[in-house]
Amino acid sequence: MENTIFKITHYFEWQGEPAVVGEVSSTSSGGYYLVDNKWKVAMGVTILELFNVADQLSKQEGVGAAIGLKSQRAR
Repeated sequence: MENTIFKITHYFEWQGEPAVVGEVSSTSSGGYYLVDNKWKVAMGVTILELFNVADQLSKQEGVGAAIGLKSQRAR
């Protein structure tokens, strides 16, 4: 997510990991998911899967999940 302004609009837990979808600009959106403690760009099919099968989280739950996973992996 380097040098990209990304406004997160949806938080998910997908395959046991945090994932987010949001606005990249006023006319485009995208998503990211965490793998091996690194954010990966989600392809369109992955974003559809997030909305269809992933557990949608509140902002507080989504941020907490990302922070919690990071701190667990640092141990």
